[in-house]
This record gives sequence, structure tokens and C-alpha cells, in this order.
Amino acid sequence: MEDAQLRRHFKMSDDMTGVLLTGIDPLSNAHRVLKEHDVILAVEGSPVSNNGRDYFRGKNWLPFTHLVAMKKPGETVIVKVLRDGKEHEFMISLNCTVKKVNGVKVVNLKHLSELIEKCCTEDLRFDLEEGHVIVLNKKSAKEATSLILERHKIPSAMSSDLQETNSG
Repeated sequence: MEDAQLRRHFKMSDDMTGVLLTGIDPLSNAHRVLKEHDVILAVEGSPVSNNGRDYFRGKNWLPFTHLVAMKKPGETVIVKVLRDGKEHEFMISLNCTVKKVNGVKVVNLKHLSELIEKCCTEDLRFDLEEGHVIVLNKKSAKEATSLILERHKIPSAMSSDLQETNSG
């Protein structure tokens, strides 16, 4: 946060840098720990700049979310925040594990891919950890996937080992 009035309002000292948290995914574990208008000061011990970037490996400025994106589901990330003028450090477990697809328990990533590709119903229902549910129209999801791949120049929706599994 570079604005002096915002910094004063959120009780940031002159030597602090960070970004104001304006929204939290309600399905994430972070939703239980972080609060709207916390100031994120550091991620994994790496300070977050006032423009939301992190000095990564001592040579590149990257969005601080990159440090989180490098983690796998189930791993934890340490986030240092300023809340009501006091610093807090939280360990947040990254979640988003699919437990079932259309009522079938998912065994592994290959199985998940097979369940999605071989789905013969109009909708795909994903049962996630902690009772969360996502339902996608299969046709719409397939169309959106094609558009996303094209727009971002991504060569494939899945890795070659999963393609082999789904083609046979």
C-alpha cells in the first residue's frame, strides 16, 4: 500500500510494505483465518511489496500469489498479516481436494481425469473436502476449456500421461 492515508488508517509503520486484502475465496482454508482488510506483509517469509509483488529468489519481482501457486494442495503456506495494528503469522493449509465425481470416490489424478472424460451425464458434480460441492454443465465446461486453452496458448488440457489414459 503506497497511499499514506491508507497506511495510517491500517496502522502500517514506515518500514512496512504489503497489500490490502479485499476479498477471500469462501471455499478456501484462508477464509477461516484471514479477514477482509488484513494487510498481507509477507508470504513464506518473503516480504510483499506495496504493489503486491515479491522479490523471488533475490532476482525477480513476481506477484506474491506466485509463492502460493507453487505449493501443492495439502501443503501449508505461512502468511504474515497486519490486523488492527498488530502483526500475526498464520499457517494456512491449501485445499481443494476432489473427493467424488458424480458420486464416485476419486482414487487418484488419473481416475479423476477418467471420471470427467467418460462422464455421460449432463452435469459434473464435484464433491470437495469439508462438504463443498461444485456442479458444472459438462458441455459448457468443455467449451470454456477450449476457449481458455486457445486464449492462453496452452497446448493441452492435460499432461501426456493422462491423455494416454483417456484415449485408450
